[in-house]
Amino acid sequence: MQPTELASRAGHTIPVSQAREVLNDMGIPVPSQVVGKQQLDAWLHQRTPMTEARIAEFVRRATGSY
Repeated sequence: MQPTELASRAGHTIPVSQAREVLNDMGIPVPSQVVGKQQLDAWLHQRTPMTEARIAEFVRRATGSY
């Protein structure tokens, strides 16, 4: 799926810088730059998947509804 297609399906969209800031505030450090699919895959596989509660918290913080 292309990023534009994913964005069109999303209920909310925010700038990458804001998403990175919210995740960092939640204790999930995000690399400042991801170069290529292999680096992204490696980073994602090292992460513990976010629970539904953590995802909801991210959305609340990202949309300012917390």
